[in-house]
Amino acid sequence: MAKSAEMSAKDIAALFRSAVEVENMALLGDTSTFAEQDCFIQLAWWRDQIEARLDLKKSNPSPDVLALMAALGGFMAKGDAQQAIDKAHEIWSAADKKIREETCCSREEIEGNLSQVGTEFRLALWPKNDDGSDRKNLELTPFLRLSIPLSDTDSLERHFKRYLRDNPSGEKPRTSDEVEKELKRIKTKRLVPEYHSHEGAALVAWWMRQKEFKPLDFPTGSWGNLAQRGLGLNPTKRGKKSPSNS
Repeated sequence: MAKSAEMSAKDIAALFRSAVEVENMALLGDTSTFAEQDCFIQLAWWRDQIEARLDLKKSNPSPDVLALMAALGGFMAKGDAQQAIDKAHEIWSAADKKIREETCCSREEIEGNLSQVGTEFRLALWPKNDDGSDRKNLELTPFLRLSIPLSDTDSLERHFKRYLRDNPSGEKPRTSDEVEKELKRIKTKRLVPEYHSHEGAALVAWWMRQKEFKPLDFPTGSWGNLAQRGLGLNPTKRGKKSPSNS
């Protein structure tokens, strides 16, 4: 997502809508917490919140609906059909506005739900070229920025070395020498989308267990970051070095 920083709230809502429609999911299920919802059901919820604020769901009633409202509401008593239709439209618009306003949740609820999302919302999408094609590969630092919401190169590498040391997908932790050897090996090659799909997700899962993890910090271009921007929230300023814990 090379140009995600330029996307408007309307663009973000459209992106979320297209992703949800592909999965054919829309409503929150009957579970106890937002975190237990399917990723695409969560995405539909953010889409609805953005659209409600942008007034994208505002529509016009059909002539049949207005005629029925005018007749049932007694607005035809004075025999002026246009005034009756105008009154019916005024009531319909007020009701529609109220429904849309009630859709908008409080900032507290929004941030509470956003803090519960999992790795799918915290892993930035693989970047694209200006022509819309996927980048073929990335060096280590830009690759790490897809998973960890830090921009400082030294901080990113320090945390990645901790990840390599912990070796969550391996049988046992690596020694210091093994970490340096593995880091050197990774730095000598270009990282491709296939590596991002499994190692990037594992890195996010590891990051979520670290004490420096902040639930409302998201990598630029991730679903979580886009949801924040689409709702007019100011994503936490990134780039500050987090405490060393090597």
